[in-house]
Amino acid sequence: MSKKAEYYLKIAKTIAEAGTCNRAQVGAVIVKNDAICSTWYNWAARWLPSCNSVWHHLVDWHCVRTLHSEENAIIQAARLGVSTYWATIYCTHHPCQMCIQRIINAWITTVIYEKEYNWEYFYSKDQYKNLEILQYKEWEFIKHL
Repeated sequence: MSKKAEYYLKIAKTIAEAGTCNRAQVGAVIVKNDAICSTWYNWAARWLPSCNSVWHHLVDWHCVRTLHSEENAIIQAARLGVSTYWATIYCTHHPCQMCIQRIINAWITTVIYEKEYNWEYFYSKDQYKNLEILQYKEWEFIKHL
C-alpha cells in the first residue's frame, strides 16, 4: 500500500502545480478500486478572477477566492458521472474542515495526505466516525487525530 500511496501522492503533487493560489498549490486525486476517478487542483471558479491575477481574498487568514482541490475533484467526478462511493482521496495537504465535510458527503471513506494544514476549525476525532484520515510520511502512515 505504501508504494501505491506514494504513486497517487506524486500524481497529486504534479496536479498541484496547476493551482492558481500562490499561497499554497494543492492537488487531489480520488481513487476507487485502484483506478483514478477524478483529479483537480485549487483554482477560482470558472470565469472568476484567480489569486494569481487579482490577489487573495482572506477570511481568518484563509483564502476563499479559490475552490480547494478536494472540492474541485469531487465536483469534477460529479460532472463526469463518476461515483466516489467508498473511494480514497489522496491530497498534498490535510483537507480543511469544509473539505472534510464535502468528502464525507461524497461518501469517500479514506483521506491520505502528505503535508499538515494548520487551521483551527477542525472537529474532534470522535466526530469522524466513518472517515479514516492518514498522514503519509517517509513510507509510513500516521493516524491523524
